[in-house]
Amino acid sequence: MHGAEHLLEIFYLLLAAQVMAFLFKRLNQPVVIGEVLAGVLVGPALLGLVHEGEILEFLAELGAVFLLFMVGLETRLRDILAVGKEAFLVAVLGVAFPFVGGTFMA
Repeated sequence: MHGAEHLLEIFYLLLAAQVMAFLFKRLNQPVVIGEVLAGVLVGPALLGLVHEGEILEFLAELGAVFLLFMVGLETRLRDILAVGKEAFLVAVLGVAFPFVGGTFMA
């Protein structure tokens, strides 16, 4: 694949993400869900405008990093402390149960 084709695929991804983000914002839905659906829509599973390859894999990993970064920026310490005990219990059990279950299964 040539450089121009990669640029065209990136353009399709960005255009679809922006259009879906706009639509989901107008529908009062999480914008991130619209952006993820845009990737599925233009990706190899549906329309096939974007093909699997190193570029797509890199963009997917980069998108995941930015998503985690943005979620971290939007998290307020006050909100975390408000649900402190319950959230801590869920987090500990969410790690402990799979660990113990995996140990017994192995």
